[in-house]
Amino acid sequence: MRFAQVTFAHAGQMAQQAAACVCDILTDAVRRRGWATLALAGGATPRLLYRTLAQTPFATHTPWAAIDVFWSDERCVAPGHPDSNVGMARTAFLTQLALPAENIHAPDMTLPPAQAAQAYEQHIRRYFAARLQAVRAPFDLILLGLGTDGHTASLFPGQTSLHETVRWVVAATPPAEITPAVARVTFTLPLITQAEHVIMLAAGPAKRALVDALTDDRAHAAWRYPAAQVYAQRETLLFYATTEGRA
Repeated sequence: MRFAQVTFAHAGQMAQQAAACVCDILTDAVRRRGWATLALAGGATPRLLYRTLAQTPFATHTPWAAIDVFWSDERCVAPGHPDSNVGMARTAFLTQLALPAENIHAPDMTLPPAQAAQAYEQHIRRYFAARLQAVRAPFDLILLGLGTDGHTASLFPGQTSLHETVRWVVAATPPAEITPAVARVTFTLPLITQAEHVIMLAAGPAKRALVDALTDDRAHAAWRYPAAQVYAQRETLLFYATTEGRA
């Protein structure tokens, strides 16, 4: 496996490079076996990436009809709610692509958090079992964000979900300082680390020290930051933009 950090001057530049990387990974997977899988992240930084993916050439030169989309975490709100990761991704780019409705695999947030997590895990297990005849879920690409406290997806420092070894999706309650203060469902490390590729996105000076910590000594950082425990089977990329502006 490989870990690499790539630094950009601004978030717009990062979004362009990340979009190219996303499309290359997914296109290669479709060429090899006819289908590909992508798990999306929520938050402000991925939104700019999604808007970039909705533009040419990424929207028109990527085989979106052969790509299945999931979410690495979601907040327990309705899809039309402003805090919904699913709703944000739909608005930012999914509704603008040639993506069949059956290719979109969102958790059912009408269920209580624990039930929603269980149902989503069962759906993911059935999806990969039908295609690979194996008890694995090697997503081609999982996108993740990075919080200033070192959390990623909805895996927060000090929570029991970090010690999960069996379940692929669990319910999570964010710490009091995290907004929005709503329950979530999230991929766990046992699921994330099966992925072929992981791309983690971060932007802004508030995350500079954290990015340095993840890069300089990941083993030491893993004691404090969930994000440092993330790795992929083939490649983990940390894309960091020093400023959050578009230009």
